Amino acid sequence: MLSFAGIWVETRMEHTLRELCAAVGTKYVLYGDPAYPISDVLISPFVASSTAQNAAHFNEMMASVRQAVEWGFGK
Repeated sequence: MLSFAGIWVETRMEHTLRELCAAVGTKYVLYGDPAYPISDVLISPFVASSTAQNAAHFNEMMASVRQAVEWGFGK
């Protein structure tokens, strides 16, 4: 069974998102959980051990707007 990060790689979503950005001339990024590999089109939270105030604030703000894709599966 593939992990969500494995599915991300196998489906070539990273490549597809880059192509979309180039086609429309706009930069988009997705926000994934820490299991996903970070790239120019996919970001994730800072690690919990980070003590930087900006990092903690970023994590709080992103957590408040995050919509888990997994919630839509099986509906």
